[in-house]
Amino acid sequence: MSSEPVIDPVELFRLLGEPTRLAVVMLLTRHSELCVCDLMSALDVPQSRISRHLGILRAGGLLADERRGQWVYYRLAVAADSPEHSLLLGIGERYQSFVQPFANRLTECIEPDCCGGPA
Repeated sequence: MSSEPVIDPVELFRLLGEPTRLAVVMLLTRHSELCVCDLMSALDVPQSRISRHLGILRAGGLLADERRGQWVYYRLAVAADSPEHSLLLGIGERYQSFVQPFANRLTECIEPDCCGGPA
């Protein structure tokens, strides 16, 4: 494992400095992957807004995506053994009260016309 950061620290905190992006990343520390529709339901935001933020996170190197049919699934792009991943997990543990309402809505997300609910 390299000691060099995967993502510049200023860029990392800029990416996390917006509430929607922070919530997306915190949810993805709890779930291996989530579909756009899962994130829309959990965050109660329209598709255009969530897609814009997912694009910013992907361009910044924090997220990876995979298309499966008509659905796009997102996951963290930083290695599980990286310091960046540890930092994200630590933020999620420390600020559970921020992410818990979104996580609760995610577990309630059962949309039969969607991708099948949370991963």
